[in-house]
Amino acid sequence: MRRALLSACIAALALLAGCTWVTQTPEALQSDIQVLDGKDALVRCEKIAANELKVADRLGSMQRMPEDVGHDLRTMAINQAATVGADAVAPLSDLKDGVQTWGLFHCKGAAPAPAASTAT
Repeated sequence: MRRALLSACIAALALLAGCTWVTQTPEALQSDIQVLDGKDALVRCEKIAANELKVADRLGSMQRMPEDVGHDLRTMAINQAATVGADAVAPLSDLKDGVQTWGLFHCKGAAPAPAASTAT
């Protein structure tokens, strides 16, 4: 009985480690916010803000999938962009331990570069 319960708990943790938890706000869903490459955004757009964002990269002793952590951080950046009137976001640092710096930009009329590849 104990072994079955322990196995079920481990399986649940493994499933949760692959989940994303951050969802877009209604404001973000109604906005046309682009995800750009950081270098192109810095050259072609006006930076409004830079924010260091953090999400959990571990669930207990289980490491979350890096793609899910990156997705959550990107979604957080988009949500923040919608609140300050930015029309683009771009990562300004590498993802490490669930932390990444994202820039919020105003690019309308600046011919922004194509969106960065972000598979989810």
